[in-house]
Amino acid sequence: FPIKEKLSNDILQYTQPSEKIDITKDIINQASQLAQGKNDLFDVVFTLATWTRENINYSLDTMTSEASQKASWVLENRYGVCDEITNLFIAMCRSLGIPARFVSGIAYTDSTLFQESWGLHGWAEVYFPEYGWVSFDPTYGQYGYIDATHIKLKDSIDSDKSSAKFEWKGDAVLKTIPL
Repeated sequence: FPIKEKLSNDILQYTQPSEKIDITKDIINQASQLAQGKNDLFDVVFTLATWTRENINYSLDTMTSEASQKASWVLENRYGVCDEITNLFIAMCRSLGIPARFVSGIAYTDSTLFQESWGLHGWAEVYFPEYGWVSFDPTYGQYGYIDATHIKLKDSIDSDKSSAKFEWKGDAVLKTIPL
C-alpha cells in the first residue's frame, strides 16, 4: 500500500465516487487516519473493515424499499443497514485509491431482527492486484472471505440498483361483502 501497479480502466472505475458511495472530506480524513503508517494493502483494508464494524451500528431504522443512505450520511450518523454500512466501507477504500465494488445477494442470518433466516444482503469485494477480487463483509465481520451462507447475485459500482426484482401476481377476483 499504496497500490503501485498500473490498473486497467475496468478496475480503476471502482476507485471513483458514485451516487451512494460518495467520497467526502470527512470520509477521506477518517480513512487516511486509519491507514496512516501502514504499507500493507490487506492490513489497510482489514483496518477499514474492522473500524466500520466497530463504529457503525447495525440498525433497521433506515431500511426502506425506496432508498439507501449515502456513505457520508452513515459516517455522520453512525448507523445503517448492510448496504449502507458497506457503502461507507467501500467509500473509505476508494478514498485511498483502493478499488472496491458493491456485491448484492442473499445471506443467512440467525438474527432475531428478521422473520426469515434468508434475505437480501450487501457486502463488498476489494481488488488486490496479485489476487483479484476478495470479499469483505463488514456487517458480518468476515474480512478476506465470506462463508457459504452468502450467495452472490450481482456486483456493481454502486448500491443503488437491486439484484432482485420482486413481483406479485394474482388471478383471483376480489369480492366485497356488505357488513
